[in-house]
Amino acid sequence: MSRWWAEPLPESERYRRDALAALFPGWDLAKEPDGTWRAVRRTPPTRRQADLGLVAEVSASGLPGLGRELAAQDALAVPWSRERRSWSRERRTGGAG
Repeated sequence: MSRWWAEPLPESERYRRDALAALFPGWDLAKEPDGTWRAVRRTPPTRRQADLGLVAEVSASGLPGLGRELAAQDALAVPWSRERRSWSRERRTGGAG
């Protein structure tokens, strides 16, 4: 949720930023004073996740570029999530599945 009462962004940028933030709820998005957009992960990746390529922070010159960076991070997280779900299912059922 943006803090509109203290938000220096124009309304149109706020809407686009909030829409992107809704797609990636695990990240805090902000525009730096130099115009660069930055996203910081709310929970830093574990060592294992970092080994898979997940990072704690990404930046781009614009919102579309930031969206691409976040989508790439999301795609990297998918194999980790699948592996975790598979492990959990095996643990519950006592076998592969």
